[in-house]
Amino acid sequence: MRIGAISASALRRAALQADSSSLVYSHRHISRKKETSPSNLLRISPAVQDALATNKPVVALESTIISHGLPYPQNIETALAVEAAIMEEGGIPATTALIDGYAHVGLDREQLQRLANPADGDKPVKTSRRDMAQVLALGQGGVGGTTVSGTMVLANMAGIDIFATGGIGGVHRGAQDSMDVSADLTELSRTPVAVFCSGAKSILDIPRTLEYLETQGVSVSAFRQSSTPAAREKESEAMVDFPAFYSAHSGCSVPLVRSASHAASIIHASKSLLGLSSGLVFGVPIPTEYDPAGQAIQSAVEQAVKESIELGIDKRGKQVTPWLLKRVKELSTESVKSNIALVVNNSRVAARTAVELCRLREDPTSSSKIYLSAQPSQEGLEPPAIVLFGGVVLDVSAKPAPGVTAKIAAKTTAAGSVRLSLGGVGRNMAQAAQGVIQNMPHTGGEVQLVAPLADDSTGHYVRTVWEGDTNALRLDGLFSLRQGRCQTPTASLLLRQDGDLQQGIVDTSLLEGAFTSQIVERFMASNPSTIGFDSNMCIDAMAHVLTASAQADAFVLCEPTSVAKSSRVVHALHHAGFLGKRHVLGGVTPNVLELMEMHDAAQELLLAQQQQLQLLRLGAVEKQIAAGLVASSLLPDTRSAEAALSVARLLGPLFLTLGPRGVLAVVPRSTPLEGAVEITHVPPPTILAPSSIVNTTGAGDTFAGALLALVHLQFSGRGVGNESRRPRQHLLKNWLSSHGSAGPSAVHDLLCAAQFAALATLQSHGAVGNMCALRGEKSFWRAVGSQGKA
Repeated sequence: MRIGAISASALRRAALQADSSSLVYSHRHISRKKETSPSNLLRISPAVQDALATNKPVVALESTIISHGLPYPQNIETALAVEAAIMEEGGIPATTALIDGYAHVGLDREQLQRLANPADGDKPVKTSRRDMAQVLALGQGGVGGTTVSGTMVLANMAGIDIFATGGIGGVHRGAQDSMDVSADLTELSRTPVAVFCSGAKSILDIPRTLEYLETQGVSVSAFRQSSTPAAREKESEAMVDFPAFYSAHSGCSVPLVRSASHAASIIHASKSLLGLSSGLVFGVPIPTEYDPAGQAIQSAVEQAVKESIELGIDKRGKQVTPWLLKRVKELSTESVKSNIALVVNNSRVAARTAVELCRLREDPTSSSKIYLSAQPSQEGLEPPAIVLFGGVVLDVSAKPAPGVTAKIAAKTTAAGSVRLSLGGVGRNMAQAAQGVIQNMPHTGGEVQLVAPLADDSTGHYVRTVWEGDTNALRLDGLFSLRQGRCQTPTASLLLRQDGDLQQGIVDTSLLEGAFTSQIVERFMASNPSTIGFDSNMCIDAMAHVLTASAQADAFVLCEPTSVAKSSRVVHALHHAGFLGKRHVLGGVTPNVLELMEMHDAAQELLLAQQQQLQLLRLGAVEKQIAAGLVASSLLPDTRSAEAALSVARLLGPLFLTLGPRGVLAVVPRSTPLEGAVEITHVPPPTILAPSSIVNTTGAGDTFAGALLALVHLQFSGRGVGNESRRPRQHLLKNWLSSHGSAGPSAVHDLLCAAQFAALATLQSHGAVGNMCALRGEKSFWRAVGSQGKA
């Protein structure tokens, strides 16, 4: 039985007819009809389901043009032509109809044929909103061709935003006496679907139709018919003629839509930003070559309207429009050709707009979707000296209880602990940098994390936790994205009992395009001397940060984030024009696997520039150094050792994290072409017992953030005894000149202190350890204190 597809009375009849041993409906069962979801009525085709699930462009189509608008076989030919046009533009067609007790969205060839050429006794019902329940209640054998209003209802249920048709219904001529107003207009006032049409049908009163839509708060706009020189001269005009079905000109002006992308922005603003529940009308003029026939067709329209009044047809409700259209076809042979041409054209424009709307959803960078946080408590803050571009992620970490086997059986659960914490590479770096700075004798609050949050429940939770933490970072770098399909970055992590990551799933899609050039410029306006970023950003955004940092002569450090994303910084340097030409990175902090990915990416990019391949080639002396790194067990093989030297020479200072073996610093002497490098190995200052290691997932982020803060303190006048100065050039000079001198070098001290910060995280349940605990470490203070002598 299809509960929900039939009425309550039909349900009771079915219960009486069924055998009591197999089907018994109590009062409780019948009352549950209120819980029936509309989705139980929908039968969405596999192609449309896939498109909706994967953000592909979908265009809904009505079916009355098949069942009532055109004769057979023109109706089926037109239906197929419209679907083909949508697919040619990259969209997925979704023709709607009611068939055998179900609402179908997306029809196959057999279903289209059933609408176009029904068998005897199977004549489709013209189905508006008011008729849907009655047609569905017919069950098997019932067929309904959906009108504009009926199609809008089903499109909205299925989650389709765009619908193409020939023309909408409207206010009928003489409606001041008959009150004959199409249900399409009422539907437009309450259903958020964008309708692409050639205006209202010319048999209607177009001025009164537009007045009605205005009263109902429905957005109405129109495309220009062509891009002729005369039209281009008027491109700056804000208004354009609303089409009159067979003609591009009705004499009524509406706002101009400049392009499909403009239309997509309007739809997005209405639905996603404002959350309006009303629909939108986009007028698409008939193709230019069919416009000359419009005058003759309009004469036929006027005659048909006159005849309908004389014969009393105008008082027959929903029979009026089909009669008028049929009569127009009889009076004008050109009307059918024009009708088919305009509906195919409307579908093309709708499909192009659907494609643009999908791009808009995938790209959360539109400034119209971004709003900066306004936090009254943040007023009066000084401009930040350190700015970090990266992500905030809500970490959901699960760890099996002691005694649980290392490998949990499939399709079951196991005892353990689950923790919620704020994480994300950028956030962890910023938190570590802030903690290190707060250990120094000066005012804190200098680290600003620039990070997006979705305008969703997770984003609100993150803000609440952040605001409640007295040690948290300043809030003025957070900005929100109102993006329907993206959510605040979240990670589900399964840890081993030793605290190391076993596996996890991370959704950081929001971060991919959030950092536009405008966002980068907005937060670089404070002229920070020290900058960091993670590799969750897209390549274009990284290039913006690198370019802005170079222009500001600021120290910039990159944390590669993961093997999959580590090559992005190489591509960003290439995109910005720096790769192999100039060192703009002050440092990058990969592990060995990330290093190899970066090396391979650089090799691939330079293959296209044969003259620059020597940047990756090593001389005899450098190969000997690489062999020494392998012999000392610092690196696993010759390939990784040579990659470390090549990448540092090409990109800039490399701080290779080696886990329990510490950090290997590979610092280029000067330009990429000169090629010489200096190497320093800094072992961990303390070896932790395995039992004291709680969580390893944030240690690398902490190291990078602490290093960034220490660089800032050392070379921007915040350290003991240092004069104020920009950090990057002095930093490199200081490092290189310190090699070979007596006592620990500056780079050694920095890396030792940064590793102390990472050790604190290894012993913490949080993504970043308590940096205040470092105050009790004499070695940490010795490392920090010695910087004043550098």
